Amino acid sequence: MKPALSIASRCCSAAISCTCAAASLAQPPAPVDRRGHTVIDNCVTAAQLSFKAGVNGIVLDERDGAEVAASIVRRYPMIERDGLYPTAVALWRPPKGEWVYATLSQKAHAPHPLCFTANVDAGKLDATPTLIRKYFSPAP
Repeated sequence: MKPALSIASRCCSAAISCTCAAASLAQPPAPVDRRGHTVIDNCVTAAQLSFKAGVNGIVLDERDGAEVAASIVRRYPMIERDGLYPTAVALWRPPKGEWVYATLSQKAHAPHPLCFTANVDAGKLDATPTLIRKYFSPAP
């Protein structure tokens, strides 16, 4: 009986963790400039990433963002260890570059609620081709 309780406790803890991670991914939209480009500041430096939503980038919906964030953290555990678990994830392609995921966090100081902490090679995650088809069909 005790092992079943232990397994049930672990499942409950895992479910709570997943629920908390998914809830933390509910974020306001990133700012859009005059040209209609989403612009996200780096959390530390003056760097920015910029993309035209649906053309060369997108902030993933909550479900996809939670799944990608979990995959990124499994692959790069130092992100979570350093307290940088993403609150949202953007998939974008810089000019003349390959697809990357930008991990997004709450920005401590306004005017914009999100900033990016890391860029991760999107080719390293199995879900990428499916997400590119979903958000950018026909693929750019």
